[in-house]
Amino acid sequence: MKWRTKEEKTDCGVYMMAHMESYEGETAVAKWKTGLLDEKHKGHREQLDNLRSKYAAKIILHEENEDKIKEMMTEYAYEFAAQYPDEETMKKVINEAVNKKKKELKKARSSEC
Repeated sequence: MKWRTKEEKTDCGVYMMAHMESYEGETAVAKWKTGLLDEKHKGHREQLDNLRSKYAAKIILHEENEDKIKEMMTEYAYEFAAQYPDEETMKKVINEAVNKKKKELKKARSSEC
């Protein structure tokens, strides 16, 4: 598999979901097009972050999930928007939280090796 990683250990769930999403019964690995970037590609990390967000949103918002969960997440989003009505401030807060999480993940990955 040309998309197999050597370094990546933390995102195995994201890879699994991407494989499940792209698998169409191909038995020849060469024909299987996942769309995943090589782990050395500069857009690799962003692609995985986007896929993680996409899959999390689909799970949370799936029709089988209880309405209570959907209501809770919607309420949280509205509260966040009310707390930060200025779009620039909102972006700053989100970017700070994302960068903090990236640092935590990077630290966790480096301690795995």
